[in-house]
Amino acid sequence: MRTFPIFVSFDGKPPLVVGGGELAAVKARLLLKRADLVEVAANALAPEMAALEGEEKVVRIAAEPGIDQVRGRPLVISATEKDEEDARVAAIARALGVPVNVPDRPALCTFALPAIVDRGEVTVAIGTSAAAPVLAQRLRAWLEHELHPRLDDLAKLAGSFRTRVAEVLPEGPLRRRLWEQVFEGPAAKAMLHGDEAKARALIGEEIDRASTAASRAETAPSGRVLLVGAGPGDPELLTMKAVRALKAADVVFYDRLVGEGVLDYARREAELKAERIYIWLKPYIDDYLPTSPFRTLALIIVVLLVGTVVKDLFIISQNILVARLAQLSTFELRKLFYRRTLRMNLATFGTDGT
Repeated sequence: MRTFPIFVSFDGKPPLVVGGGELAAVKARLLLKRADLVEVAANALAPEMAALEGEEKVVRIAAEPGIDQVRGRPLVISATEKDEEDARVAAIARALGVPVNVPDRPALCTFALPAIVDRGEVTVAIGTSAAAPVLAQRLRAWLEHELHPRLDDLAKLAGSFRTRVAEVLPEGPLRRRLWEQVFEGPAAKAMLHGDEAKARALIGEEIDRASTAASRAETAPSGRVLLVGAGPGDPELLTMKAVRALKAADVVFYDRLVGEGVLDYARREAELKAERIYIWLKPYIDDYLPTSPFRTLALIIVVLLVGTVVKDLFIISQNILVARLAQLSTFELRKLFYRRTLRMNLATFGTDGT
């Protein structure tokens, strides 16, 4: 079963669990992690399900639900453990376009229940398309150990600043960099250590600095260049720093030697520009610069000579990654490149830099 990961809202009609046994109780308890209420279609309830009903978390409706009981649900789980009844409920849900899950019967499902790591506002869902549920459970156990238990508090704190940030920073790279500074810096550490007052103060300082920087950027753009060796282009050989840089880029330039596995690390919003630059260079690069390092240099130099002003730029080649230029003029771009980059890379290529 091929699946796409999404998160479902329970703000409207409550989800429906069909069945009142122990398996149904397990599914109801899972849904109650996010739903305020779950409706259960059953004639009788197992002790655990009855306890949930006593806590007014579960409302029982008539067994064998029909079209009217299924229509409009955010999702339905049929766990009667009776093959014919589960198939009937699944058929109704499919006909109405309601997502349905039948435990251990993937042929009847239109969605799969993932293994979940729950940190309140931060939720990680792990799925294997029903191919290896035990693997998903092992990954969940590992993430439970790795993810800080106060991530929920950190997410809620960040959410409380969203309105203020929107008032002072436009949507895009500046706002994204602010949040990167918050989550990678002392503010996040303070919150994860339980010091909310200090974290709030530090986030406020970050917002003020970002607002000032944004005002200056309107008249004097600035940025930085990072060079990272990418080896033979295998994404598994990229360093963590290279991956972080790629995820932060606004524009990704790459040549034909770069595999899609590397580009998968780019942000969904990033512009991917491939063949147009390569096509410009192809007659010259193929004839005069056959080796990949010099192909990269030619690619970079052409970008410098084009003279356009870019926001964030990430140039990828088989052996070099060049990342993050933020609204640089041509002159500033050349100055950064020649001062900090060219001499270092020429030495890498085995030349004396002249």
